[in-house]
Amino acid sequence: MFDKEKLKEDTMHGSVSFPIAKYEWTGDSDYDVNPHWHQETELLYLEKGIFTLKINLESYEITAPAFVIINSGEIHSIALRHGQKESAIVFSLNMLSFEYFDALQYKLIHPLLTKEIYFPRLITPNDSIWKRLQSLYENIFHTVGQEEIPAYLKSKIYLYELLGCLYENDYFHRHELTKNDTYKIESMKSIFLFIHHNYQRRITLSELASTAGMNEQYFCRYFKKMTGKTVTQYLNDLRIDKAAAALIETDKKVIDIAILCGYDNIGYFIKRFTQAKGLSPSKYRTVNQSDRSII
Repeated sequence: MFDKEKLKEDTMHGSVSFPIAKYEWTGDSDYDVNPHWHQETELLYLEKGIFTLKINLESYEITAPAFVIINSGEIHSIALRHGQKESAIVFSLNMLSFEYFDALQYKLIHPLLTKEIYFPRLITPNDSIWKRLQSLYENIFHTVGQEEIPAYLKSKIYLYELLGCLYENDYFHRHELTKNDTYKIESMKSIFLFIHHNYQRRITLSELASTAGMNEQYFCRYFKKMTGKTVTQYLNDLRIDKAAAALIETDKKVIDIAILCGYDNIGYFIKRFTQAKGLSPSKYRTVNQSDRSII
């Protein structure tokens, strides 16, 4: 059996004290969120557009408006396109857990944490709880990010209300994966973890195939089927995203960032980065660091 830590996202959502965060996409460009997973639950609000998502082994094309819920540990990706609008709240279920083991902990929180029950995948305006859920989401989104106790308390209250709304309307469900499905998911986690730990150097196809326990030819087909991308595409996207973050968050030279992200040819790095982001690395840094200073 493969190690469960195999594709885990590095990002901390929120903070240790406030393990909840919000994100927003306003559709200014195209961006593919690569397959990844995290321990937190993610509540996606698709507000405008038609979205293509992949969650574990299933592909979805969803027309907004809709809520999509990503359960803890699920591998997921999304293709974001110009003109779309979406946002997300990502939170740790542990923040809703009680030290005192009461009926709520026993009937709902503990089963969610141990994956005995799951959140519903999709909620649309056709669902009777739509307006209530929409209102609660807006309340949570408004309070998240205010790291004061009253705001954090409100966020928790709204999340409990959301759980209550889902529970009383019988939206939670049990879902048993087949052994084959579980194997596929865990094998992808092992592959992704290897890539995330080694993207700074040259990675060979034989290394990846060996990590997955497959021959190289089958591995290439398997990876493309599971992610929608070739290994090269996925690795380049990851390296460019890491470089983009480093350009904004550090003062390292462009050539140093290129090397740290696995590129030994600065010209090729600049070409790939410009194709992906629409700006040269230097221009991308200038624009985005300027935006941060305004905020």
